[in-house]
Amino acid sequence: MNGYASCTEARSGRENHDRWAADPTAGWFVVADGIGSLADAGATAQVVVDRIAAGVPAGSTSALRTVLAGVSDHVRATARYGPGNAGAAVVVLEVRADTVLTAHLGDCRVLLLRAGRLLPLTADHRRDDGALTRFAGMPGPADPAVAEHRREPDDLLVLASDGLTVLDDAAIAAELADVAAGHRAPDTACAALVVRARAAGGTDDVTVLLVAPGTA
Repeated sequence: MNGYASCTEARSGRENHDRWAADPTAGWFVVADGIGSLADAGATAQVVVDRIAAGVPAGSTSALRTVLAGVSDHVRATARYGPGNAGAAVVVLEVRADTVLTAHLGDCRVLLLRAGRLLPLTADHRRDDGALTRFAGMPGPADPAVAEHRREPDDLLVLASDGLTVLDDAAIAAELADVAAGHRAPDTACAALVVRARAAGGTDDVTVLLVAPGTA
């Protein structure tokens, strides 16, 4: 692992509903964003992160899907006001020898910077009106989206809650370019992304994890 950094900031005047965890040595990273319109948003995100941390690295897309589906079942079954009344968006990244595994429910994202281009590795589970179509704790069984992607030594990977979505790809890539070139520390870039999201008018919690896997 060549580098890793994290940064999170709550919306002014309220609890941060984002939670994250990482084990760079084991090669796994997770971001969860509790749904503010449902009960116990921050606590739910923490439960999601804790239970995923107990089940990774999963080692395969099928095993990772099982982990996330099980977490969703747990949140649904233990929701204080009944099924469907607590939930969180969540994304997981596992770094392997020459690939990365991703799994998600909701609108937390994984982005890849490769050769100056920013590419999405996940697609939001969200309707045009902003409502999530899949999330941990959703009514009924969850179907996490999972994928395996080839990786290269100079790749940079970003995990983020939806608070970062106020920035376009060009703005994010600009903050990451010097990290990719070895001229900027990952933690500086993480903090700069959060600052730019606020400056762009973002009012949601923002969490960013930056991962530079390096050579296998």
